[in-house]
Amino acid sequence: VGRVILQKFLAGDIYGALQGGENVFYYGGPGLRYFRAMEHLVFGESFLGYLTLVLILPLLTLALFGRFLPRRWAIAVAILFVAVPAGALFGTTFFQYAQWASRGFADPAAYIFFVAALLPLVSNPSDRFAPAFFAALLFALAIFMKPIVIPAAAVMLGGAGVCALYSRQWRRVAGLCIGFIPVLSMVLHNWVYGHVFVPLSANATNSLVYVMPPSAWLAALRELVTLHWSGGQLVLALLQIPNWLSGPAESYWTVPLNAAGVAVLVYVVLRGRGFDPWLRLIGAAALAQHAVALFYVATPRYHFLSWYLTALVTVVWLHRVGVGWFNG
Repeated sequence: VGRVILQKFLAGDIYGALQGGENVFYYGGPGLRYFRAMEHLVFGESFLGYLTLVLILPLLTLALFGRFLPRRWAIAVAILFVAVPAGALFGTTFFQYAQWASRGFADPAAYIFFVAALLPLVSNPSDRFAPAFFAALLFALAIFMKPIVIPAAAVMLGGAGVCALYSRQWRRVAGLCIGFIPVLSMVLHNWVYGHVFVPLSANATNSLVYVMPPSAWLAALRELVTLHWSGGQLVLALLQIPNWLSGPAESYWTVPLNAAGVAVLVYVVLRGRGFDPWLRLIGAAALAQHAVALFYVATPRYHFLSWYLTALVTVVWLHRVGVGWFNG
């Protein structure tokens, strides 16, 4: 599709190029096709554009962890992230992003843009337009690549916006608002080409991925209260939780470890007043993103971002509090 977009663009058919191969976005990564078109334009018939994006991730990881940790800790975490596949058990690991990017999926690109967006947001909290603008723009690109990251992006942008309004940082507020405007391109595309109002992509409610909608959870609660379990919704609900906590490893053996990580998130967000407020906001974004796993299928690549952010908060907690607890 990216190749066709580029061919139409070079032929002067801008309207056909922007159409992107379908009138209403269905595939859950609508932005990847346009990224591929630009990749072919710059790098030719190759995957070097996506490769470049993936190779930036270790540097982003070093910078993000270095924002909240001493440099030696940040370097150690970055090396572990790249060289040791321990993240396959808890958090995430670099080879998973490289693996799914090489298969042509949009998920790694979305998460890399999201991590890149965090850096100008949490590193430049002053009243400046440019950092806020580029942070919001990168969040918009992340959503365009994979709309599933909306909960975490909403928490980060909402929290940053409230803080900016409270501090009367009007340039920062303007940057966040203007930078995020491109996220409307999806609904605009679907309206112009398909003449329907679809905010994101049409497969968001496909039963193959949207396996436990709120109605199913209500049915499970009804079965629990009435003790009528013949509907099977309670069993599905009970299975959804360990499937979520099995994490990237897709193993029930890792459920206790991942559950401990989520518990650390809750502690830092609700009780961690001694932690950096931006870290607490990232923890809240991770919890919001974890909520997606309660409704959607527990395919690991859908939830890499949740566990990446969980790993960040957990490592900072370990440095600040956990080491002392264990030594005590």
